[in-house]
Amino acid sequence: MLNAQITVGTNTYDCINDWECYPTRFSIGIAEPNIEKVNVPYSSGALYLANLAGEFPTYKNREISLPMLIVGEHPQLIYSAINNQINGKKIKLTLSDDEDYYWEGYARVGTLTSHGWQWDFVLYVDAYPYKYELEEQNIEMSATQSYGRYFECGDMPVVPTFTLNTGDAGIRFNGKYHRMSTVGATYKFPDIVFQKDSNYLSLQKYGSTGTTITVTYRNGRL
Repeated sequence: MLNAQITVGTNTYDCINDWECYPTRFSIGIAEPNIEKVNVPYSSGALYLANLAGEFPTYKNREISLPMLIVGEHPQLIYSAINNQINGKKIKLTLSDDEDYYWEGYARVGTLTSHGWQWDFVLYVDAYPYKYELEEQNIEMSATQSYGRYFECGDMPVVPTFTLNTGDAGIRFNGKYHRMSTVGATYKFPDIVFQKDSNYLSLQKYGSTGTTITVTYRNGRL
């Protein structure tokens, strides 16, 4: 049986148990690439401008629709409560058949419709094109001199964060180098971007003691 959980801030609602609504099916729109093209006079074909903004493909938001059948005794009160809780708000949506991931976007509650004794509506989500893994990756690296390892990443390019746990450290990634020296601080470097598949990162210690860092990121998939 299909079910869904919806999180708004610190509140999580179970569609069946909290709202007395049964999701009957769902639809996830395509991940449409951001592709612009221009026609060049007196030339064959078009000039595509897909990746002028960067080296990674980008996508438009996706629409998720979730038709809901209200089974509670007071459909209009239930519908009103749902509107108050999520309509127009940023939510996280987790579907019961894909429990390791969630979608994030803004909710829109559709029209309440009566079919005799049966009441239903559609929940729409204007969602970010990628779905996120529920669990963040938190990977510790230690070095007494220098140490390197590969990091696996999903479909979504992601900028990881680095927390310096001990010592004084430097990291190198694709020819880019950064120094970290404040223990307990978290660093984020926009020029370090993990891409799909493997990403090699090296850690080097400074000073007389070793160093330990934690690398944190969340994978996303189309």
